[in-house]
Amino acid sequence: IKGKKLRSDGEKQSTIFDLDNSRYIYINHSDKTYTSVPIADMARVATSSVRGMRTDASRDQLRGTAVDSAGNKADFVVDIKVEPTSERQSVNGNDAQRAFITMDTDVRVTPQGESQSQAAGKLVILMDTWNANTGPASDAVRAWEKAASKEVAAAAFGSRANMGPAMAANPQMGEAMKKAAEEAQKIEGIAVKSTMHLVIVAPEQKFDRALALNEA
Repeated sequence: IKGKKLRSDGEKQSTIFDLDNSRYIYINHSDKTYTSVPIADMARVATSSVRGMRTDASRDQLRGTAVDSAGNKADFVVDIKVEPTSERQSVNGNDAQRAFITMDTDVRVTPQGESQSQAAGKLVILMDTWNANTGPASDAVRAWEKAASKEVAAAAFGSRANMGPAMAANPQMGEAMKKAAEEAQKIEGIAVKSTMHLVIVAPEQKFDRALALNEA
């Protein structure tokens, strides 16, 4: 972050939010090309991309249905849980507190031509984040967010707990990822370290967070 510019670097691409010139710039390192579009257009596309499936919110759950090209139907129920912990750690000089965000998707599949559904297991996305609400990183992000619109800030960070990578990896879970990002806003500070775990749980088995984190 430098002033009103925010750059994020990945292995194959970089993105730049340039608030001074209201531009969003995408850089492709392998092709040595870049694309520059108005930030307003980019934010609009990012918002629309998280509306894919038919979903219904019920309490803290989301329910939805998807049908593939062969006619197989998948019904899913998504539970989202946000759990701050008392664990603290210094991350790059920032006093950070650990929190977990768990998105548990229970799937039942009805094969094409059949009426009886069957359990297909669970897909669990676990975000292990360390958030800081003081220090240079937090101050820089807070200043940048203040200068940006709410939509642009959400598109840039996904959320304060950095759900952006999870959204990018799972666009078909649009509404659920959007709900998870909203829940993540309840955690104080910004993520200075974040790890996403994608866990496949067999039918009739329970998700074990300690096992997933290799802490069992």
